[in-house]
Amino acid sequence: MDSLINLSLDIQIILVAGYLGFYVATVGRDGGLRPVDIGMQILVYGLLAKLATLLLAEFGLNKPIYQVVGAVIASLVVAAVWRRYLRKIWAKIIRQVGIHVDDHNPSVIASILDETDALWRNVQIYTNDGKVYESNFYKLPAGLPNNNIALDGVGNVSLYVTALYADAHDESPLVFEGHDPKQKCKLTYLPANIIIKMNISWHNK
Repeated sequence: MDSLINLSLDIQIILVAGYLGFYVATVGRDGGLRPVDIGMQILVYGLLAKLATLLLAEFGLNKPIYQVVGAVIASLVVAAVWRRYLRKIWAKIIRQVGIHVDDHNPSVIASILDETDALWRNVQIYTNDGKVYESNFYKLPAGLPNNNIALDGVGNVSLYVTALYADAHDESPLVFEGHDPKQKCKLTYLPANIIIKMNISWHNK
């Protein structure tokens, strides 16, 4: 740590801004990245941040505070735009020219989570004990904490259950209206090792 602190301000700016850009661009979908890939991405965002500081210097903004703030903002903006728009555009171009059909996500669950243009309506989760947990987002009250559903890169899920089926053929599920009699919703956590299938009903926003 001391060796990092003793680096020049320019190098520290590149490393800090680069890491923040890398974090924004990859959080939740960085599974499987090799150390060399992580290092190169940090360097790329750091160098883009450095370009921003050079641009600020051209306008006479040479003070360290301007350099640091400008570098961090530039890195975060570039990373956010890349994640939200440019990465999908680039992947589409790569597919259209026939180079490969990969969507640049490390896993299928990451691809699902990365589909930010979809509006989720209903989720059914089948577990290894035969039960089916259903969450109908339209039956949930507004303003719930932690979103209506949360998934991570390895398949763990938390959701507000609105119906519980004893098995896949159950026609009379135990129905919850998303809350108990005291109007307090119950968040259910389902670890990946008990989940065998997940059905997602969604459509474009």
